[in-house]
Amino acid sequence: MEWSAGRIVKTVSLILFLVAATVFFDQIGTQIEQKYDLVLSPTAELRDLALKLFVAMILVAVTAGLAATLIRPLWLCLTAFGLSAAALVCILGLEPLNVIAAIVYLLLTWMYVLEVANGMDERIHFSVKPIAEVQTFLMLALLLVIGVCFYSGYADEIRLKGFSIPEPILNMWDVTMAGIQKMVMGEGGAAPKPEELAKIRQALQEQVTQQVRPYEPYIPVLMTISLLWMLYTAVSLLSWVPILILRLVFPMLAALRVTTIITEDRQVQRVTLS
Repeated sequence: MEWSAGRIVKTVSLILFLVAATVFFDQIGTQIEQKYDLVLSPTAELRDLALKLFVAMILVAVTAGLAATLIRPLWLCLTAFGLSAAALVCILGLEPLNVIAAIVYLLLTWMYVLEVANGMDERIHFSVKPIAEVQTFLMLALLLVIGVCFYSGYADEIRLKGFSIPEPILNMWDVTMAGIQKMVMGEGGAAPKPEELAKIRQALQEQVTQQVRPYEPYIPVLMTISLLWMLYTAVSLLSWVPILILRLVFPMLAALRVTTIITEDRQVQRVTLS
C-alpha cells in the first residue's frame, strides 16, 4: 500500500473526525452524569438533552462507519478506535468504573471494526450492508457509556443524600390530591388545606424512604437498566439513520475524489471431484 501525502492527510482527518465525534458524545454523557435527575422528569430540558444524545450517537456511528471502511491497514484502524476510547477516559475521568467502561467500549468497537472488515472482504461489490449488519456492537458500546454516566451521577447522589422519591412522582401525587380536592369541593365538602397536603406529602416521603433505605445500593442499578432498555428500544428504531447517511456520504466522497473504487483479482479454491 502506497502512502501519498494526500492519503496521509485523509487518514489523519478520518481519525480526528472519529475522536472529535467521540469527545462530543462523551460531553453529552458528562451532562447526563451531572443532570441525571432530568432523566427522571419529562421536561423540555430532558427533550433537548435526549436530542443532543441521539445526534451525538449518529455522528459517532457515521464517523465510525467511515473509519472502519476506509482506514487501512487494519491495525491503524484499530489504533484509531483506541484513541477514541482514550478520549472517553480523558473526558469522563479516571475512576475505575469509567476505565472499565472504556475497556469494554474498546473491545466492542474492535469487534465492530473486524466484522466490518471481514464483511467488506467477502463482498464482490462495495456496499454499506456489512456496516448495518454489525452496527449493534457500536450501539451497545455507546449505550454502555451512557449507562455508566447515569449510574455514576445517581449513585453518588444516593450515597451522599440517600434515596428520595423522584420529583415527578411527587408532582403526580400533587395532581392527584388536587383532583381529589376539586371533587370534595364540588360535593360541597371542606377541601383539604395546603398545609395538610404538604404534611401528607412529607409523611409519604419519609415512609417510602425508610422502607427503601435497605435497598438503596440497588436502586441506581435498576434505574440504569430501565434507562438502557428504553434507550436501546429508541436506538433500534432509529438505527437506519446513520446507514442512510452513509449511503449518501460514500457517493459524495467518490464524486469529490476523496475515495476511489479499485478492482482486485482474487483466487478462489473450491473442492470438486477428481
